[in-house]
Amino acid sequence: MSINATATTVGTTATQIISVENFSAGSKDGRVTYEILNNGLQTIWIGGTSGVTSANGSPLPAGGARTLDLRLGAVVYAISAAAGQDVRILEVR
Repeated sequence: MSINATATTVGTTATQIISVENFSAGSKDGRVTYEILNNGLQTIWIGGTSGVTSANGSPLPAGGARTLDLRLGAVVYAISAAAGQDVRILEVR
């Protein structure tokens, strides 16, 4: 198992925060687990397309975390009503 941590910034334009492009040799079921932590001060909304908005995305409040089990080809986008939101991603393979 390996864990990779990254940080990114989410603002008022949809930003791709996860892209599942390949799997490690140890991935048995074809999934990769991600934890998204909203380390910013404002809610972000996440979704599977660049068209994610506050109206159609899944809200992740400031300080909140979400765990996703994703397969090859999956992407996750995020957007916020305020610029400069700090988002942390843990990838567990």
